[in-house]
Amino acid sequence: MLREVFGLSILTRFLAVVLVAVLVLPAFAVAAASPTPVASVPVVNIVCSDSDSGRNYLVAGSAAETNYVTGITRRGTDACVDPDTGLKTGSSAYVKEFYCSGTRMYAAIERCAEGLVCDGGRCVVEATPAPLALPCTDSDGGRGRWLAGTTLREGVGYFVKVRSECTLENTIPSP
Repeated sequence: MLREVFGLSILTRFLAVVLVAVLVLPAFAVAAASPTPVASVPVVNIVCSDSDSGRNYLVAGSAAETNYVTGITRRGTDACVDPDTGLKTGSSAYVKEFYCSGTRMYAAIERCAEGLVCDGGRCVVEATPAPLALPCTDSDGGRGRWLAGTTLREGVGYFVKVRSECTLENTIPSP
């Protein structure tokens, strides 16, 4: 009677179900076991490093940017520069500072703060020259400043007469 209703024997239906289970269900199981896609993490191909930790004008440093895809590394060392040309100078009021922003290297030319000058790639306190003690001779033999006389002070390629006296070391401080 069941055979007449469904047109198939129970055994035939059972085998059909088993066949479907063997052939179709493993494909669903493999699909379910596949890893779930995640957002891709960007690969960092360019790295930048800075020895003086950024835009630090008081410390001489260097920066380097490396591109790992091309294998090229760009380097920059802080230096004193002419602000108009950007060319290095021994010393000036301007410093060219190399620094990193993210993974990229940049350079900025900045004027040192008031009272500072660039020396060796950093802004430093401007040095005031020490007074020179120049050789001298005293017309009164060094007997005292109350006696009228003149003192000859030797400069660079010249002599100057001044109203003063020599020190114990036969020098007179420069003005």
